[in-house]
Amino acid sequence: HIVSDIKRINSKHKNNKVNKMLQNFMYQMLKDSSPVAAKMSLDVMIELYHRNIWNDAKTVNVITTACSSPVTKIVVTGVKFFLTEGQKSEDDEDSSDSESEGTALRQMMVSKQVNKKGKKREKKIAKALQVLKKQKKKHKLHPQANFSALYLINDPQEFAERLLKKLETCREKFDVRLLLMNLISRLIGVHKLFVFNFYPYLQRYIQPHQREVTRLLSFLAQASHELVPPEIIEPALRTLVNNFVTERNSSEAIAIGLNAVRELCTRCPLAMSGDLLQDLTSYKKYKDKSVMMASRSLIQLFRTVNPSLLARKDKGRPTESGAPAVKQYGDLNALEHVPGAEHLPGDRDFITQEEFETIRLNQAAEQVEPLRGKKRAVQDMIDLDESSELVSVSQIESLAKRQKMDKEARIESIKAGRESREKFGYKKHRMNPHGSTTNKEKRKNKDFRMLKQNRNVRNKTKRSFREKQVALKNSLLKKMRRK
Repeated sequence: HIVSDIKRINSKHKNNKVNKMLQNFMYQMLKDSSPVAAKMSLDVMIELYHRNIWNDAKTVNVITTACSSPVTKIVVTGVKFFLTEGQKSEDDEDSSDSESEGTALRQMMVSKQVNKKGKKREKKIAKALQVLKKQKKKHKLHPQANFSALYLINDPQEFAERLLKKLETCREKFDVRLLLMNLISRLIGVHKLFVFNFYPYLQRYIQPHQREVTRLLSFLAQASHELVPPEIIEPALRTLVNNFVTERNSSEAIAIGLNAVRELCTRCPLAMSGDLLQDLTSYKKYKDKSVMMASRSLIQLFRTVNPSLLARKDKGRPTESGAPAVKQYGDLNALEHVPGAEHLPGDRDFITQEEFETIRLNQAAEQVEPLRGKKRAVQDMIDLDESSELVSVSQIESLAKRQKMDKEARIESIKAGRESREKFGYKKHRMNPHGSTTNKEKRKNKDFRMLKQNRNVRNKTKRSFREKQVALKNSLLKKMRRK
């Protein structure tokens, strides 16, 4: 009733006077000694925020105080509020991207029809199409997060440090600690914070047998960014490699460890050393496909980020885009122009969407166009300019082979296969399928002890080979006539 009344008050326009008075009352209730009253006021504020009624920074910063409450239910509610995605608009589907992809593909096909034909040109267009498809797939796998509440926090550094202090002294269930770790890592990744004590805390949980270890690995990668000093991340990276990427572990554990290393180095590549990278890339010919693909994805990453750490045979074939510039710690990528705009004719004050698509096509062609005189095979290159703020568990658990099913999953698969399927067995060729059977069919179901004294049965054992041959021929002819 409280939410509906406040919504009705603000239905036509926001009544700031009434809102201010009600907000002050709710804020005081949140500090109330009664857990029921405090939980109720928190639920009301969260619901009003989700309904875009009280969606200001003041409401969000008051909800941050609930995360420090001594009552566990209030803490969990406040933390979950910051972990849920922001409001999405009704046209949340990005139709413009799909239209631009279609325009780019149509331009490629038109150029293929108009320009001179040749195998070399066809191969080049096929490779550019493959790069476009890969970029489109990556846009789907790495959606940009929309956590509007996280961006409205006034002092995220102080909030993260307060959460970490609560986490270190927390004696609640492991699920509550997971929520706190998730929020801290998300704050660090979104605001590029410096909370150095968080990495040694996570380091103690990096074990293959640890419960929810893939989520913990995603938190570690989420909390890594290019402003964190490499010497802070390196101990956690070493622990991850030593505990997961070893021959004594299963292939699934090795693949998960390599995937986690890739996600961590995507955000903080300077934490990787040359010797360690050489050891990890040696798994590129491992017998298990998941491990092999995870190792090769790590090679693909450092071909773009820092090829100097790779062995010469792993650096790949040079392309027209040239070797990437290796960023040192603290370097900022401040661009003075739009990359790829030099391919456009004339000087431009502004660039249209079609011209942006032309730039994307040229950059895709540069990634697959090899330098002249080189004869090594062309390897796919990946674009790391757009890294997602979040790391999903599926990115850590991405295994190339199908996992074995347990008994329940096998039974469900068998039952699903039986649906809408004809029954096995002999089909009764009768006009009435529910009619009685013949004496011959009844004899088939009788016990052998009832038939062994029958004359026909006794004569079967005394038949010669020729008699059996004739009987078989007659039987086959009879079946043919039935058809």
